[in-house]
Amino acid sequence: MNGPDRTILAIGSAVVAIVIAAVIVVLALGEPSVADYAPDTPEGTIQRYLRAAYAGDDEVATGLLSERARNEVKDDPFGRLFCQQSEGHLVRIDDVDTRDDRATVRLTVEDVSGSGLDFDRYEWDRSVLLVLENGEWKIDEPYFCA
Repeated sequence: MNGPDRTILAIGSAVVAIVIAAVIVVLALGEPSVADYAPDTPEGTIQRYLRAAYAGDDEVATGLLSERARNEVKDDPFGRLFCQQSEGHLVRIDDVDTRDDRATVRLTVEDVSGSGLDFDRYEWDRSVLLVLENGEWKIDEPYFCA
């Protein structure tokens, strides 16, 4: 083997080693841990709503909306909540601001897509308004999805 062939072989071996190391790191890290929030908190309401909406359980999801938001959805001719979770979709609760019978939950939503060695990562912030109705936190946005 001459000089250029050895260089190509060395570079190829280094690339393969880096890819194998990256796969091992990803597998070692695994899925991100998910905190379970108390159901009677604004955070817990958001969590229960998203789980129901992602599962296609519109009845449970609609039950977690405020009366005002439910009435708006009820009058919608499409009559369904369109909220789907895809692979690589992560919603993180960053902060909660509670004042009397209102709360604002700040979320960070992240989507990772792609294949092979090419991945695209998109991240955006979203705030959700909740109101306290009959002692329970309810989402006050009729078409909330994250």
